[in-house]
Amino acid sequence: MNRPLILVTGATGTIGSHLVPRLVARGARVRALVRDPRKAHALGSGFDIATADLTKPDTIAPALAGVDKLFVVSNGTNIAELEGNAFEAARGSSVRHIVKISGRQLDAAFMTNVPLAINQRAAEEHLRSTGIDWTIIRPATFASNLPKWIDHAEGALRLPVGEGRDTPTDPADIADVAVETLLGDDHAGQVYEVTGPQFLTYREMTERITKATGTELTLVDPPAEEVYRGLIAAGMPETQARGVLTYFEAVRQGLVDPPTDTVARLLGREPHSFDEWLQDHLAEFRRP
Repeated sequence: MNRPLILVTGATGTIGSHLVPRLVARGARVRALVRDPRKAHALGSGFDIATADLTKPDTIAPALAGVDKLFVVSNGTNIAELEGNAFEAARGSSVRHIVKISGRQLDAAFMTNVPLAINQRAAEEHLRSTGIDWTIIRPATFASNLPKWIDHAEGALRLPVGEGRDTPTDPADIADVAVETLLGDDHAGQVYEVTGPQFLTYREMTERITKATGTELTLVDPPAEEVYRGLIAAGMPETQARGVLTYFEAVRQGLVDPPTDTVARLLGREPHSFDEWLQDHLAEFRRP
């Protein structure tokens, strides 16, 4: 049996750290692309390591040598540029299928002028233009983002979302969908929106966190500009901070789409519930 060689960018990131060991367990040959090879050891064993940087196009081509499939994910304000470097390096290489992580709600009216969404749409179009088979995964809000918004001194989850609902999604489910699209059949040319199974308000999430951790947590709905100043003070670029607030306002207004059945259709199982994800990540909600 011919096992494909899969290059995973962002291998030590939120999705990549789930994806690499899953691909290895399925018998795929895996090459983890990292900037710092020391960090790759946390992923386990059974894969190769390639040191490269998507900001440096000349480092990418050597990492693609002999690669059959490419998984691409990136963060920041220049996603279109970073991923474009990977897509261009894949042209004329042995790569025959590229799976890209994008973002949900890209086509929603409220995301039209959001720089992050503009970048993702541009990256998607670049991918489609390569002539290489592609699959795009558009995940919803990562459940793993929640601990970052907790003010432990106040015992509060501080988000300007009102009583709006969202679809908290386990990154492990996103990785499982990525495994299927990389190793399964008939995924070329498909766009998959991946969400958790529940449509919850952030107050409901807060109550579930309180119950699971045994520590009282309340939802505080601060003014958006206060949150913006906090994001800027924490070092987030202005365009990203505005994009985050645009999304939260869409949550408040009830503009976010409900859950999809993608995980059930592709994997034959239900996605992990918020409570299931929470039980596996209780330590992340403890006061540092």
